[in-house]
Amino acid sequence: MEPLPARNERNVLLLTGVGHFTTHFFELMFPTLAVALARQSEIPFDVVLGWSFVGYLMFGLAAVPAGLLAERMGGRLPLLIALFGLGVAALAASEVESGRALSVCLAAMGLFAGIYHPIGTNLIARTIAARGTALGVNAVFGYAAIALTPVTTALLCVHIGWQNSYRVVGYGMCAAAVACAFLPIEVPAKTLRPSVDRAPVPIAWRPLLVLFLAAALAGVSYRGNTLLQPAYFASHV
Repeated sequence: MEPLPARNERNVLLLTGVGHFTTHFFELMFPTLAVALARQSEIPFDVVLGWSFVGYLMFGLAAVPAGLLAERMGGRLPLLIALFGLGVAALAASEVESGRALSVCLAAMGLFAGIYHPIGTNLIARTIAARGTALGVNAVFGYAAIALTPVTTALLCVHIGWQNSYRVVGYGMCAAAVACAFLPIEVPAKTLRPSVDRAPVPIAWRPLLVLFLAAALAGVSYRGNTLLQPAYFASHV
């Protein structure tokens, strides 16, 4: 019989792996679908792509409250809520035509997808002893989604259309969330470190601002590539 700690770590890796994969899948799905949607609706591509702005904004803004939620509730329940929320948002997107209603659905997807990173890494850090190996395995799920999403989405869109693509993914996501809910996971209570009187550490503002600027520029580069490359390949290749 498998030892309980090993089983718990395996279940955490599975839950966080599904969460990481689906987060990046939903992050990259719309840019590919936007090409077909622009052609079908005869709306300029840049306008269609603009409908995702609030969704990507929510993807970033959700990180801080998600981190606070992980500190209070642990990682399992918020992560399951995020997975099920992504499925419901995708099903809602499959029922709308375009424009503002679709933008609202994409905003919901961004909100639920933005929950994963602070919660998933927190859950791994609190439950798995070999954290470096676990984070490496978890990263593979994310990179797999980045590689597979444009191709998978394009094939779905060609054969069943953009609305049915969201419908298939939505039902699959809800089923995955229900399946993950049956994974037994124990999260140990946090142990508080004893307080020690220490002098306050001054903040080095200049290096911190340089780091913030570098992160912002890297984010612009990453988002530009992940938005435009799938759309470019779907349109020209």
